[in-house]
Amino acid sequence: QVHSAEAISDRIAVIRIFLNNHRTTDTRPSLITVINVYAPTSERTRNFPEETETFYQDLNSITHKYRYSSFFFIAGDFNAKIGHKMDYTETFMGSYGKRYGSRNYNGNLLASFTHSN
Repeated sequence: QVHSAEAISDRIAVIRIFLNNHRTTDTRPSLITVINVYAPTSERTRNFPEETETFYQDLNSITHKYRYSSFFFIAGDFNAKIGHKMDYTETFMGSYGKRYGSRNYNGNLLASFTHSN
């Protein structure tokens, strides 16, 4: 059952779903929260950097609002190339990134977001 749905912007939406409907006095229902994103493309970021900055500010705010949900996911199209792990401090990704790919500017923004969250 859908608990709530909210359009944060034309690039970010949130849906919260009850995992169980068995509400009793001693347990709270579990919620799954999914933030769906569509980040600006690399070209759009080059031409309108303030749009990408606003996107990540909004995403950061909404992430902090819902991060303590029972289950929490961020999914969608970040229009970013992460490539491989740059060094051991990048704990936000495993060791199976694209070995020969290079990170683009949007990839740096995504890496920064994931590292700070």
